[in-house]
Amino acid sequence: MASNQKHHGPPTVHYNMQEVSSTIVPDLSGGGYAGVIRGIDRGGAYMEQDLVFGRQLPVLTLTGGEKGGYLQLPDGCIQKGEGITVSFYVRISELADYTALFSFGRDNCFYLSALPSDESPDYIRLSPGATSGGRSQEAALSDWVPMRKNTWFHTVVTFAADLPAPLCLYLDGRPAGNTAHRRMDADALSGCTDCFFGYGFLSQNPAAMSVTDIRIFPRVLEEEEISTLFRLSDQARLSLEMDTVCALFSERMTLLPPLPDAGALGAAIRAEIITTDTITEDFQLLRPASGNPDACGSIRFVLSYHDETLEKTVSFLIPALPSDDILLQGDMADVKIPFPGHVSADLYLPCKGSNGASFRWESSDPEHLSGTGKIIRPQKAPLEILLTLHASLGKASAKREFPITLYPVYGQKKPVHKQSSPNPGSAVPNRSSSVTGRKPSVPMHIPHRQAGAVSLKDVALLDQSLFGGNQKRCLDYLALLDCDRMLYNFRKAFGQDTCNALPPGGWEEPAGLLRGHSTGHFLSALAYAYASTHDSFWKEKALYLIRELRRLQLLSAGDPAAFATACTPRNAAQSLWSRDPSCWGEGYLSAYPPDQFALLEQFTPYATIWAPYYTLHKLLAGFLDCYLQLDCKTALDCAEGIGLWVYRRLSPTSAGQRAKMWGMYIAGEYGGMNESLSLLFQLTEKQCYREAAAMFDNTQVFDGLAQGLDTITGLHANQHIPQMIGAMQEFIATGEAHYYRTAKNFWELVTAHYAYSIGGVGRGENFKEPDILAANIESDRNCETCAAYNMLKLTGMLSCYSPGDSRFMDYYERTLYNQIAASQNPLVRPGAHHGVTYMLPIGPGARREYSNDYEDFTCCHGTGMENHVRYSEHIYHMGEDGGLYIQLYLSSSFRWEQKGVTLTQTADFPAFESVFTIDRAARLKLYFRIPYWCRDSFSLSVNGVQQTLRYAADNTDSGISDSGISDSDISDAAVSDGDISPEDTFCGVDSMTDKCGGYAVLERDFAAGDKITVQLPHRLHLCYTPDSYEAMPAASLMYGPFVMTALASGTEWITLSLPPEPEAAFVMAEENGMPVLWYDNLKFVPMYAAHNTPYHTYFKINLL
Repeated sequence: MASNQKHHGPPTVHYNMQEVSSTIVPDLSGGGYAGVIRGIDRGGAYMEQDLVFGRQLPVLTLTGGEKGGYLQLPDGCIQKGEGITVSFYVRISELADYTALFSFGRDNCFYLSALPSDESPDYIRLSPGATSGGRSQEAALSDWVPMRKNTWFHTVVTFAADLPAPLCLYLDGRPAGNTAHRRMDADALSGCTDCFFGYGFLSQNPAAMSVTDIRIFPRVLEEEEISTLFRLSDQARLSLEMDTVCALFSERMTLLPPLPDAGALGAAIRAEIITTDTITEDFQLLRPASGNPDACGSIRFVLSYHDETLEKTVSFLIPALPSDDILLQGDMADVKIPFPGHVSADLYLPCKGSNGASFRWESSDPEHLSGTGKIIRPQKAPLEILLTLHASLGKASAKREFPITLYPVYGQKKPVHKQSSPNPGSAVPNRSSSVTGRKPSVPMHIPHRQAGAVSLKDVALLDQSLFGGNQKRCLDYLALLDCDRMLYNFRKAFGQDTCNALPPGGWEEPAGLLRGHSTGHFLSALAYAYASTHDSFWKEKALYLIRELRRLQLLSAGDPAAFATACTPRNAAQSLWSRDPSCWGEGYLSAYPPDQFALLEQFTPYATIWAPYYTLHKLLAGFLDCYLQLDCKTALDCAEGIGLWVYRRLSPTSAGQRAKMWGMYIAGEYGGMNESLSLLFQLTEKQCYREAAAMFDNTQVFDGLAQGLDTITGLHANQHIPQMIGAMQEFIATGEAHYYRTAKNFWELVTAHYAYSIGGVGRGENFKEPDILAANIESDRNCETCAAYNMLKLTGMLSCYSPGDSRFMDYYERTLYNQIAASQNPLVRPGAHHGVTYMLPIGPGARREYSNDYEDFTCCHGTGMENHVRYSEHIYHMGEDGGLYIQLYLSSSFRWEQKGVTLTQTADFPAFESVFTIDRAARLKLYFRIPYWCRDSFSLSVNGVQQTLRYAADNTDSGISDSGISDSDISDAAVSDGDISPEDTFCGVDSMTDKCGGYAVLERDFAAGDKITVQLPHRLHLCYTPDSYEAMPAASLMYGPFVMTALASGTEWITLSLPPEPEAAFVMAEENGMPVLWYDNLKFVPMYAAHNTPYHTYFKINLL
């Protein structure tokens, strides 16, 4: 196959598909032209392994059609040179109409066209093409070249830089056709936009194809050079094809596989029967009768390609037929009655087996269940029926019994979603309102902080199960990470010695456009590791990084606003990036020069650039975390340097320019720059940082949210959640209420209309339609882990302003237990000591994928470093009244310095009760969160004496409807008190409305050794989606706070038939302290335990 590059020289773009991370295809040329896979979120593209000319290779497969995906190359990747050569391996699967296998440019366009063959449905026709003005100006072959579908072939297309400009097509290293364009040459494509594989300017829909090993050269390669890109003789091709044919056979054959007449590499295949007494003309095997010896079979295969042929005979044993008894037992074993313990509809009872057995069915209660499977459901209680299968084949006979539970007619109603669905631009419903469609009035009210998370230095996580195990694996990984590898790209960018360190990979590879972001996460993780464990090892490791980064930062000099890049949006090659820190601007620090920032100001799109302010925010946040948790003044100096550089760089830009920048998909993603700059202002009281934070206000989104409108439909979720954290921090810094309303309304909107049962959001990486959740569930493309990380940050902040509103920490608990804690692989493997998820899939039969140590470094790998050392962050909050809020029931201790006591919480996870022990006498005021899922059964006792519950006042901010809707606009749609019923158990309702439990307050004098016991009875309940799936309600099954997943591999939705009390449908058990449910033979485990196996999260619900 390919490849001595000394013949053809290096390409300017090279995608070998081997280290694709999420949607990003790395460019191995070193030019930094990473590609982006479009359409993954809609199932239009995916990565797989395939055999390409005898080698197992990673390939990008595009599904084609309206929802098909394609590969987008960055603008400007085609540069002026001595022509163009495009080389790649491709396989076309289906083709109904014209498409482009690749297409570069728009007004001036160069492409490879494909059309269906008029002569055979198994073939397509190919032609290179170029145009300077649509079809009328097109140059293409007069005789298009036929190629077989579903066959890998190597393609090279060249386009010269002189007029008339030859266009040449090579297939499998051989010339296949040529033409020329009289008025356009390759130079017309210099800096072009709209560069794609699998799609094109002239095509209606993306192509259905697989592609790998894409190379683009800045000149026309000679024929001899092209032959070095593909080396496979005809005889070697036939040998590979023969190996594939032989692999279809085993030593013993009872049935022949479909025999191909053509190979995947284009060889013609002819099969000749040698043993005509054991193989029929239509290739059916004649098996000897039962009890006779096995027979032999032989087939000769003749393969041909061009003038070469290859023959080989394949021989195998044909075993005698089994006895009637064996066949009968096989037929009986194949009979399956789905969920026989939960029957509510007619059963399909087969009359015959695949081996020919005859079946007769007998019911112990034919009045309610007939022998044909017809049922009449009982009226009151479930009915136990024995269904017997009588089977016969020849002289053999047997029977098999099936115990059946027939459910009665309970008369349950389908759930009704009470809240209206907000449309883009419509008002956001709050806890007790429906969408009015009117423009809401906004009362001017400034809420105040009423509680805050206690200092982590006073909290210790004592959990020895899920959370303790996750934290230990995370700490082991942080200890393993080499600081010099994490500094490699920074030192290289500043022209410094890299200390013989290996570069990291994935998104951190040396040409990666987001390189450096993981080092910021690493700093934050080390800071929280120290705060959570009080071990100085983590502090020393962080200080090494900080001191070196500060040394590099001091090399940057000059006026930040004066830096100018030599790049343009159409020519942004990293070879043109600055190499001189003396002109980068004082305070600048990143793992690459500032060129991406300058290109963003010119509105350069993703993936020509990639979110430079996002990467900068991770560093800034890391330094601030280290200052706050490690008390490191150097970290604050680094943060101030970055903050001042940002202020001076953005000051000359206009508000309109910045609005356009921040509105750009991913290119303009800035993480939480407004959050960190506002925090920097609070720490230093320097006004420039406050002004810099305001420069990141995304007014196109903020203003509508502050007015109670949905402005997030279709937006990239994790691009905007950190902006809301920033809005909240800006509110803390300034007291301006519209920032609070922006963040609060966003939270209300997301949790009520976009969040899934595990707390996660999004299909792909985007918010889709509000209240359309079931229809947007995809096998493995929901619930980005980064988005959950940031939703928890926002939730923790908002809770401090409404500490009596337990919805916030109900949502926090839901997301922490079911997404964050579930995102780490408990299986430690070589090279993957801390595997974490990018997406936490919730589709039927989904299976999680995990990162590795050095070759991923995605955004979610970065937040994954932090997630599992931050468990202690919101277990306890301190109220302004001196009371302590117990927010999470996790084994931990809190040193209450003001009271001189230590409160130790013992809660064996999963906690059905939590015991609090007080070590010294003191008068304490304690607020216990009453989880929504046990609000009717929650109880407190002190030293075994049951306490009468006293409920804390709901001290949410009075006088303001947090959605920005005035009291006069609120409809009377609040749900009533009482048990959760189907109509109020939607995700947005079962934990996120007035149905929450609130807080129980306990204030008294305690003696040393007193014990407070909190009872947290778990029960089964359903978390519905607002929309149905295939005309049936869709829901997750929850046990207390836990989403319970069914361990099953099928990709069809499972239907659960449930009585009014769901517990009656399940057998409840426990494994190693973990709750387990059985629905017949279908096993359910908590989401946090569904690792390294396929599972189902959502189900169709048949309410009996």
